[in-house]
Amino acid sequence: MSICGKCFKYVAVRARQSTVSGVRSHVVRMTVSLVLVGVTAGVAAAGNRKTMDSAVAAAQRGNARVPVVLRTEPAMRAAVKTLLGLRKPKVVVEAEFTSVSALRVTLHPGDLAAVLALPGVLGLSSDAAVVSAAASSKKAAKTSTTTSSSTTGTTADSPVASAFFAELVESYKQWSVVTGALGSKWTGLTGNGVGVAVVDSGIDGTLPEFTGRISAFYDFTRGGIAAPPTDTYGHGTHVAGLIGAASLTFSGLAPRVHLVGVKVLDANGHGRTSDVIAALEFLVVHRQALNIQVVNLSLGRPILEPAATDPLVQAVEHAVASGLVVVTSAGNHGLNAATGAAGYAGITSPGNAPSAITAGSLDLHGTADRADDTVSPFSSRGPTWYDGFAKPDLLAPGHGLFSSAVAGSTLAQMSTLSAGGQDVKLFGTSMAAATTTGVVALVIEANRRAFPAAGRDLPPHAIKALLQYSAVAVTDPASGRDYDFLTAGTGGLNALGAIGLGRVLNPGVTVGEWWLSAGIDEFSTLAGVVRPWSRRIIWGDTLLNGRAIYANAPAWQTNLVWGGTLVWGDALIWGEVLLWGDIFIWGENVVQSTAFIWGENIVWGDGLVTLDGQTLIWGDAFVWGESLVWGDAVVLIGAAPSP
Repeated sequence: MSICGKCFKYVAVRARQSTVSGVRSHVVRMTVSLVLVGVTAGVAAAGNRKTMDSAVAAAQRGNARVPVVLRTEPAMRAAVKTLLGLRKPKVVVEAEFTSVSALRVTLHPGDLAAVLALPGVLGLSSDAAVVSAAASSKKAAKTSTTTSSSTTGTTADSPVASAFFAELVESYKQWSVVTGALGSKWTGLTGNGVGVAVVDSGIDGTLPEFTGRISAFYDFTRGGIAAPPTDTYGHGTHVAGLIGAASLTFSGLAPRVHLVGVKVLDANGHGRTSDVIAALEFLVVHRQALNIQVVNLSLGRPILEPAATDPLVQAVEHAVASGLVVVTSAGNHGLNAATGAAGYAGITSPGNAPSAITAGSLDLHGTADRADDTVSPFSSRGPTWYDGFAKPDLLAPGHGLFSSAVAGSTLAQMSTLSAGGQDVKLFGTSMAAATTTGVVALVIEANRRAFPAAGRDLPPHAIKALLQYSAVAVTDPASGRDYDFLTAGTGGLNALGAIGLGRVLNPGVTVGEWWLSAGIDEFSTLAGVVRPWSRRIIWGDTLLNGRAIYANAPAWQTNLVWGGTLVWGDALIWGEVLLWGDIFIWGENVVQSTAFIWGENIVWGDGLVTLDGQTLIWGDAFVWGESLVWGDAVVLIGAAPSP
């Protein structure tokens, strides 16, 4: 379908709610709103009530001191600091976060309830560990030449020239597959002039692909000090490489972006929630001085409370409200390792941030042809814990990709290396977030080139919307139908379509006005095949099927949270409501219950979710409501309790 920018008048169309007359496996439509159940130890829904997340609540029964992010009323933060200093023993404020009005402190378990009761204190959130959202491939006995679809061994004593040639061929093959599948191959865009902050384990500034490209580097594992760019774990360097490496043997999607390295993870890929919050707050304050437009967060931790009270989520929302595009990983909890069954509700924080672009992982199977794309088995599916948000927003290549390696780093020592040892192969939604970030940089560059007089970039919400709207279908080979929205969002990333939209949407137009400046076809030719766009946007609990993207709608402005209540005005939209309720449709399976309740925690098969060997505690007991859904199987654990 072709859309003409001058052919449409402003027409207000009332969004219609589709009547559920049948069950379609690729659409999740519910009849009543989800009943959310607070954790028995004190977690409450968002609002004015004092809250304690599930990890802090569980810590009350222990003996170890508890690091927490203490949230306060903004006007009372100074008073709370005074009250903490008067306690016996004195509570030391270790850090202060103005953007989310919070303090980092360490408390004895016996003091948690008393501190929560202090005037001006809104809640206690765990300063939980965050980890990178990538899994290394098994390290081969010898270095190997690996494509995105196959691995063949080489000898360790190969001549340097042969290794270089093998690496050049390997890297070009991956670049050709990824850029061919996304359609960015011959766009002529490089991300020039766009700034990307990589909040991760660092970036190795000694690598030639980053020479002159890292404009600043800050180490928040040491309080946010300016430092030489380093990376002992290797994850951040890999992510930065996929976004924007530029060398003879490897090129990222946007090889001329400038990078700001922000280290929040240590040599084992672990960090603290509070350090990520501090990093985001710093980037917001210095976004203009550092000239950054995009932030990549290829990391996560369990969702321990509703998004509205999670300080990590709120730090992301604050960053988006400031005008930064924030891209996050969905998490790698989509598969039950013991049974191989797909599982839902594995999204990690801050991937549950409504305004973030949350990327799940797409397996290209080593070809640019989109017909054989599938969802990576490990890719986390929605809905999000507590809130029931539909995530991920889309899928992007993240399955077995080579990118820049740091010699001697933790990941380089445990993963498959390329023939010359310069690149490392990783799997994960970390990689998907990185490829998405690279495409976002290209969209921003394309829009700036098209509208140099606009004086501003497309707002973050509009960029998220155009990515979703231009996404292409991904088909589940098992069913022959498109994956459901909780698995794939609106579909697979389509750089060519997103860039095309970026070239015709004029950000200089007044809010509420039509900003489509020229006609555009709602399909893209990818690897020689015409593929229609999804033409859908998931706005909160509504699946928009209309053309809201073609107007500079109030929804795209930074003073709103994605998915919030909004009168769309003159934007041309229609849609169907996606409400979680008494009828749950998960892929092929329909689960019906009069009281399907979301409890404190989640059971994944017979064991707990683990990430990089670290056990993740999702609450007090390991029960997800009273029912467990794995793929097409429904395991009834017991009778559902009353709310």
